[in-house]
Amino acid sequence: MRRALSVTALAAVLLATPAATTDMPTPAETKAPRATVAAKARPKPTPAALSRKHARDYRFLHGAVHGRPKAVWPCRTIIVALNRRGLPAHTARDLREAVRRVSRASGYRFKVVYTRAVPTRAGHHPGGGAPQVLIASARPGVRGFDDPLAAATAEVQPLVDNAHWRLSTSVVLVNTQAHLRPGFAVDGMASVLAHELGHTLGLDHVPSRTQQLMGPYGAPGLGAGDIAGLRRLHRASCG
Repeated sequence: MRRALSVTALAAVLLATPAATTDMPTPAETKAPRATVAAKARPKPTPAALSRKHARDYRFLHGAVHGRPKAVWPCRTIIVALNRRGLPAHTARDLREAVRRVSRASGYRFKVVYTRAVPTRAGHHPGGGAPQVLIASARPGVRGFDDPLAAATAEVQPLVDNAHWRLSTSVVLVNTQAHLRPGFAVDGMASVLAHELGHTLGLDHVPSRTQQLMGPYGAPGLGAGDIAGLRRLHRASCG
């Protein structure tokens, strides 16, 4: 992992396959890869405006073809299921606020439900009719999880032309020892969950020095670049 710089930005993008590379498979490959992003603790950023002039500050996690994002969710309601075991009492409220802001920015529809489902290992969705996005807690060293804050893993599947992809399931694990504060503070649970939802929908980290939620210093809310990237992903899904 590369050195971490902010509490809400994640430290690296890893492919959870035996031979991890940054190359995407061709449609002929039958096994879907898993793209994993892990969070690291970082210093508190200095104040910065989340202004329109930074609307180009976004990147797509799985790349693009002719400017169109490769990895997109199907245009339907995305079920986000929270397993509250091991997480602070304020997590449910923070998740609903994170979902509300991401939905308002992107146009995606979400439904939050509660579940007892757990991944069998870090980043592995339990399947069997499980929700599209599962949020659960994990202790370091258990089921292969070792990230200081949180990690998101998405199952992606290439379509026929390899120019468009579909994300079918995602797992977000939150470190039980992170002690995240309530709300949309830079080191708040809502900010971390919104950041992970950004990865789930297909946003990558941005290297800019602007204060974006997906940027190197994090942010207490969605920046102009975060919003522009989310809208482009939604247009690729539903346009």
